[in-house]
Amino acid sequence: MAVLKIDEMEDLPFLSFTDSDELGVGEWVVAIGNPFGQLHTVTTGIVSAVGRSAHLSDYEDYIQTDAAINPGNSGGALVDTRAGLVGINTAIMSRSGGYQGIGFAIPANLVQNIMSQLIENGEVHRGMLGVQIDNVDADMAQALGLERNEGALVEEVVDDTPAQEAGIEALDVIVAVDGELVEGKAALRAYIAHKPPGTQVVLTLLRDGREKSVPVTLTVLETPVAAAPSEPDDDNERLGLRVRNLTDEVADRLGLDEQDGVIISRVQRGSRAQRAGLQQYDLIVEVNREAISDIEDYEDALEQATGTALLMIRRPSRRGTLTDVVALRLPD
Repeated sequence: MAVLKIDEMEDLPFLSFTDSDELGVGEWVVAIGNPFGQLHTVTTGIVSAVGRSAHLSDYEDYIQTDAAINPGNSGGALVDTRAGLVGINTAIMSRSGGYQGIGFAIPANLVQNIMSQLIENGEVHRGMLGVQIDNVDADMAQALGLERNEGALVEEVVDDTPAQEAGIEALDVIVAVDGELVEGKAALRAYIAHKPPGTQVVLTLLRDGREKSVPVTLTVLETPVAAAPSEPDDDNERLGLRVRNLTDEVADRLGLDEQDGVIISRVQRGSRAQRAGLQQYDLIVEVNREAISDIEDYEDALEQATGTALLMIRRPSRRGTLTDVVALRLPD
């Protein structure tokens, strides 16, 4: 998005912003644009969903509509039946490149937020909490004793950030922020990123089955922050997993007695790791009969292995910690 300043022009027609937070699913909307070069084209539809992610950027909170949006509509207005601006048409989801009933628009409230910051600061300043998060799936909800698989799971807390100062811990589940329910990681990331640095938010989280409210004052997001102690190398990327060192805090929360090993923080769907049966929060304690203390040991052992590596793992479960040996086929 960009803000243009127009000098020495009067009586220009304009649209008024509407509170997009009040927009409901099923409401009628009108999309205006120039699809395929056809100027001033108007199409109608309904709001299909709000708070959508289209996987176009790190921070997403789109309005989804079935009003026909095609190439050339981007930047056009999405208005309600009272001619109020509720969004800016942005993208479509399509296998053909044309309209297939799924279009996305940036909500008007977010547009105003970005516009104000660009005018005042010349750039957009995003709020930062300082956690790495993931969605809560059904298996994780069961393991943590949650009634439903909603919220954002804290996988790691970054050092020297507002989250650490507020006492947030790994395996906390953030279920609400400022009283608004958090459906998943995308919703939480968007909410925090759209708050100005210095804003205090109140997180509602679940820890060991108990609900807790934690006030946190956000800081500025200077650059993307990775909570993992080290970025995954090429081999880990090709294996489809990410690991991090086991900490006392995580071991305690998962009920693990071990002090050494690397914990699997993420397994990519359809990857070699998933096909081998590895799961998130498996603890790797041996690779090819070599004891693993930390990430350095793990990477060294994989580098020396060829063909297939035998991984001894500890897996937390309701029946206690299970031990298994997994044969992981390595990249050529």
